[in-house]
Amino acid sequence: MGVRALLAASAGPPPIDTSYPTPGSGTYRGASLALDGISYADIAVPTAATGAVDSVQNSASGLWRSKYDGNFCPYSSNTVGSYDLTYFNGKTPLASLADTYISWGVQQDGPNQGQHNFSMEWLGYINLTSQNWNFYVESDDTCAVWIGDAAVSGFSAENCLVSSSNKSLPTNAASSRSNNTLIFDNNKWYPIRIWFSEFGGNCKFQLYALGADGTKLQGDAINTQFNNSYS
Repeated sequence: MGVRALLAASAGPPPIDTSYPTPGSGTYRGASLALDGISYADIAVPTAATGAVDSVQNSASGLWRSKYDGNFCPYSSNTVGSYDLTYFNGKTPLASLADTYISWGVQQDGPNQGQHNFSMEWLGYINLTSQNWNFYVESDDTCAVWIGDAAVSGFSAENCLVSSSNKSLPTNAASSRSNNTLIFDNNKWYPIRIWFSEFGGNCKFQLYALGADGTKLQGDAINTQFNNSYS
């Protein structure tokens, strides 16, 4: 599956949500709260993250988020194994923008606002300190994350790093934890792809990273950049 242009222009006012949950808003969850009681442990044999680059050319901070009409899975409770992994092929986004951090929702959907039955995709690169990292997510409804070469092409249910379907932390840590423990190197940037799908009601997505040294990061504390391709 080829990587679509991340900087696709959209006409008119973008029908895309730009009001992020911020610390103290009541809808935002800091990593210390979300990961409360979760201690670092290797979930699987630590694996070196792949696809690293020394720098991201022509970059800007954040990840590039595109919003699309429709859902890439049949139901809000589906796991990544039921996703249509060709869903975004050839589709034109309703709108796109740069997210300055990876923490989105919670909000109540409204009729006639394009807030029901939509999907979103974030693309870009992440940079973390040199150590082992586990990744966790909270979602309402469905999400999946790929990091490394699999984020660029050949992503599948089998190489998905972490997925979630209506899960929150720390209660659902076991069901929304990563399949692999990734080893990051200092000053390297790794490709990341995030999928999210909303059916109705409240919606939310937040990404967290837990380092072997005990560091807990929420989306806005994870260093990210995007450009117009993964090349």
